[in-house]
Amino acid sequence: MEALLKMKKIDIETLRFEKFEPRNGGSWRYIHKDKDGNEYAFHEVNHEVTAPERIISTFEFEGLPEKGHVILETARFESLSDNRTKLMSQSVFQSVADRDGMLQSGMKRGVNDSYDRLDELLAKGLIKG
Repeated sequence: MEALLKMKKIDIETLRFEKFEPRNGGSWRYIHKDKDGNEYAFHEVNHEVTAPERIISTFEFEGLPEKGHVILETARFESLSDNRTKLMSQSVFQSVADRDGMLQSGMKRGVNDSYDRLDELLAKGLIKG
């Protein structure tokens, strides 16, 4: 959990994990509070966690007026030389409108920032790949 928070550059004061179960059939839910005090809740269900190969899950932002805009996410991990790991991530949206809405929300920048931060932490040896 600490590595996840470091990777996302999230101060523990602005993020509250209500559940975190990194296993087959497990789930997690967190609430992020922005600088203005607004809260945004997200949850995920882990359908398959096969270490060290892949994680298959569904993800949903709870703040939409209509439920059911679920994203199917698959993360695959490939061992490389020199103690490195290649991450291949795929997100499948239920519609083009859902995908476009996610991109317009600023999540693309957040994902890219998280991967940049992960690179920094790995390079400094603060977390292990």
